[in-house]
Amino acid sequence: MGDLVVPQIERRVPGMRTYPLRGSAQISSKTGIHPGCPAARITFMNLLHIDSSILGPASVSRGLSATIVEAWKRKNPSSKVVYRDLVADPISHLSGSLLVAAGLDASQHSPEISRQLTISANALSEFLVADIVVIGAPMYNFGV
Repeated sequence: MGDLVVPQIERRVPGMRTYPLRGSAQISSKTGIHPGCPAARITFMNLLHIDSSILGPASVSRGLSATIVEAWKRKNPSSKVVYRDLVADPISHLSGSLLVAAGLDASQHSPEISRQLTISANALSEFLVADIVVIGAPMYNFGV
């Protein structure tokens, strides 16, 4: 396996000193260390994989997105992959009651509103920390 060519990168990681890499930089694929910056290590990416087809195992979009994610994992084995199935664990659509509740103190939330807000906050967090998002979106009757 040869060296990995990395384009211009500056990645901030809490508690780790960062070294900007300008232009094209060579990083050893064996050590993950830039030769000019011995303390700098490659930070591997977070991938969020979202599926939304109702067809389960018969879904072409699920198969395609799984193939893409598996190829990514083979090339980037240290990457973190988070999977979200919107059919098995649906996220509520934004409603007036959710919007109002988000601005209230948590003690004023009903158990159902609290559950929905927690699910939404978790999904948003997964999305915000993701460097890559793979979406398996079906097409039914030529519409997404």
